[in-house]
Amino acid sequence: MAGFSTDKDRKVIPRWRTFDMTLRLRELESVTLPQAHQQVTPDFLAPKITDWLEHQTVGHAADLVGAALTLGREKEVLEAARFLLRDDLNVSPWATELAEHALRATNDTEIPIPEELEEATLRKRVRILRQSLRVEPRDPISWVELSRTYAILGIREQAAQSMTVAVQLAMNNRFVLRSASRLWIYLDDIEKAYDLIGKADRTPHDPWLLAAEIAIGNAAGRKPRFVKSARRMLTERRFSSIHISELASAVATLELGSGSVKRSRRLFDLSLESPTENSIAQAAWASRQNSIIHLKEEYLDRPDTFEARYWSFYSQGQWEKAINECKRWHFDQPFSSRPSTHGSYVSAIALEDYATSEWFAKKGLIANRSDFTLLNNLAFACINQDNMEGAQKALSRVKRSQLSDQDWVVLKATQGLLAFRTENDVAVGRKLYLDARSEARKMQDNRLFALASAYHAIEEVSRGISDGSSVLSAVVRGLQREQETDPIFRALGTRLSKMIPSQKRKNSKNR
Repeated sequence: MAGFSTDKDRKVIPRWRTFDMTLRLRELESVTLPQAHQQVTPDFLAPKITDWLEHQTVGHAADLVGAALTLGREKEVLEAARFLLRDDLNVSPWATELAEHALRATNDTEIPIPEELEEATLRKRVRILRQSLRVEPRDPISWVELSRTYAILGIREQAAQSMTVAVQLAMNNRFVLRSASRLWIYLDDIEKAYDLIGKADRTPHDPWLLAAEIAIGNAAGRKPRFVKSARRMLTERRFSSIHISELASAVATLELGSGSVKRSRRLFDLSLESPTENSIAQAAWASRQNSIIHLKEEYLDRPDTFEARYWSFYSQGQWEKAINECKRWHFDQPFSSRPSTHGSYVSAIALEDYATSEWFAKKGLIANRSDFTLLNNLAFACINQDNMEGAQKALSRVKRSQLSDQDWVVLKATQGLLAFRTENDVAVGRKLYLDARSEARKMQDNRLFALASAYHAIEEVSRGISDGSSVLSAVVRGLQREQETDPIFRALGTRLSKMIPSQKRKNSKNR
């Protein structure tokens, strides 16, 4: 049985990108960025434009584009951005991503999302970055990019080592600090992530770092240290809207969690005045928790809002469009398990597209090699393609000592399916499914109970048991109760409903 942690399970997880170190470059500071407590003014860009026009170098172009992204003035630096994308120049990967981000933000040109992130390409990027660092070993941004590339490859130790160097070189750099905290979250060390942000001298004065401190503290179950500073900063409005967008979003999430819905809504509105893609994703999440918080459709048209668009299509039951956005979300965050988890789940359950489900699971497992849900979804996809060897291999990689109670329910259901299909042992398969259903009911997890019941019914009915029609009818009624909270149950219920008439005709013919 395919399964994933529901959106409701993640109420305290920071929606800002869990180790997205692609250069979301209102975070990356220009070399001459003012001190954290000073506001970035429009005049900040003028001397950089002058320097770029005078020198026309890669360094000046990258410095200008980074500053423009900080101010939200990408349209003024299109020439410098295009310059960074020239084939005849030796431009670092992070500067290239800066340029692409600026062009995409202005819709000046369509920056294609790659169809593949091949391992050979990633390893080539590692070699290029290491060569660059031999020439300039004190470049913290290149160390961050090297760490990110290692993370995408699933090489966690080297990712951690590279990020440690970056932090040592730039202990108060906003981009480095946020990137490092995301890496520690990715490496399942949320306490280290919080301590890094919470102890930085710059954090109390920088809205971007304050947002991270609140979000990570909330996720770690620790009381954020600087909430009062954050509230004061939002009230005083010393920073422009783009710089307090994620801070307003983080405080809004705290308010929502404490039941202060009206204050939460006002803060989410503030976060959307000049939103980042993270703020939009967070507001979309909040709107799914409480209907009072509303996200206008126009925000979904902004660049890089793949996660928010995925959830919008998911809620409408537009599964093919949801999968397309999930692919874009994966290419945007290839180290994250979440887009791959959702993509493998929706492909299998809603579309019965098991090849695509397998593709998502395998892509996610590159950077998350022991992720249970991805391994389980891979096994489920393999079983439904008659690849029993692949399914058994995937399940053999599961670290059972680390499974949650919900994970055990999902695993038993998948083992039940495997027993039905490989050993043709109905008794074994039935017992495993019934155990899964019983445990889900004890946990009062209606979602898991409905899924286990549905797939158990499919296996039983496909083997021609006499009361198949009544079994399916009962399961469909259960799915109908769940579809109000999760539209994917409507798709699964439709599939089972189509099986009922054919079973009735078979029973009538037997009589």
